[in-house]
Amino acid sequence: MKKRLRKLSAAVILPLTLAAAEPVVIPLWPEGVPGLRADAAPDKETATHASAIHTPTMLFYPAPKNNATGTAVVVCPGGGYSGLSMDNEGRKVAAWLNTIGVSAFVLKYRLKEYGQPAPLRDVLRALRTVRSRAGEFGVKGDRIGVLGFSAGGHLASSATTLYNHPDGKTGDKMDDVSARPDFSVLIYPVISMQLAAHKGSRANLLGENPTPELIAQYSTDEQITKDTPPVFLASGTDDRTVAVENSVRFYLALRKAGVPAEMHLYQKAPHGFGMKRDMGPPSGWPLRCEEWMRLNGWLPAYAKPLKSAVYKWDEVKLVDTKTGRRRALYDGTTLGLRSAESHITTLNPGATMHAEGHSHPDDEVLIIKEGELEVTLDGVVQTAPAGSMVFMAGNELHGMRNAGDKPVTYYVLRFVPKELILSAR
Repeated sequence: MKKRLRKLSAAVILPLTLAAAEPVVIPLWPEGVPGLRADAAPDKETATHASAIHTPTMLFYPAPKNNATGTAVVVCPGGGYSGLSMDNEGRKVAAWLNTIGVSAFVLKYRLKEYGQPAPLRDVLRALRTVRSRAGEFGVKGDRIGVLGFSAGGHLASSATTLYNHPDGKTGDKMDDVSARPDFSVLIYPVISMQLAAHKGSRANLLGENPTPELIAQYSTDEQITKDTPPVFLASGTDDRTVAVENSVRFYLALRKAGVPAEMHLYQKAPHGFGMKRDMGPPSGWPLRCEEWMRLNGWLPAYAKPLKSAVYKWDEVKLVDTKTGRRRALYDGTTLGLRSAESHITTLNPGATMHAEGHSHPDDEVLIIKEGELEVTLDGVVQTAPAGSMVFMAGNELHGMRNAGDKPVTYYVLRFVPKELILSAR
């Protein structure tokens, strides 16, 4: 029995695998792609990448109905404007967004075969499409963001700053729909077409000899105004492909314009870390981004956790569900958790388990089967009788002691924060 319990516990604490369901393909230009080349052929696609895009589309991954928040994000994979990283910077991003209740639209936009302004038109048409059909997609028109990586980050930053530029319009009635994203997430983005430029992206987007005016227009740090939406940035200081100065320049320009912004710079984060889980601290950027989104109201705020205490069942909030009733210890707070582990322990008479009190990041729930324990909760000793449930909040001092003359068996459920899962990868 003990071996079986250990095996179950080990299985429970494994990190969740992110996998996106099959998406709905949404054409961007049902009336006809503007400026379609005469030699247009079917897009080139593999299991992980796409290139030579002639028919731009969005891959729609709706948030699960039982977790949907109404927030949507248009995702722009990177690839130097010569290809698209559709797996690491597309499908896996959509899968993560779905876990936090966000609907994702992965954008297949035109690349070097067209150059500017085709990519800008594609991303702005994507934002207009999502906003104009928000009810159909199950999202809210004032909670539509854009997220991009590398050159896709440049495209997302272009949407962030050039959302009303004439080059992004085609004369169609859809131009009347606002293309301004409500927020922007830029991960190791190309920003400047000046000294900090990623030369391949610049050549593919603007040509080999762009005019000074074109260079300035697509140096998006030079296009920021007070009306630019809030931005989240994450980059690596050792990125040898797209210099971190791109992000820094954009952040400083946002600061100067008074635009809310948050930036995370990682010491060791090579280019293209995307959704990879074995990168150490950089693998935690999705959690930081989720926190930022909750802070700004695009996702529900975390519920305040319970304080350490001994609770009676009728003191714990009762929630009706489709399958019955449950006692909700965490409610919204569980949204901040990634995994859990459990075990059954027997404490012998006179034995202690950190009776003087210790703390750790994860929260614990104890259910005492029989007997009673003395529990230390936030430094205060209390008695927990048989049949009681004890909540031990993370980082508050807690411990226990069997002061009786018989063994006491209790069940433990530990809630492990996302940070611990990410750091263990």
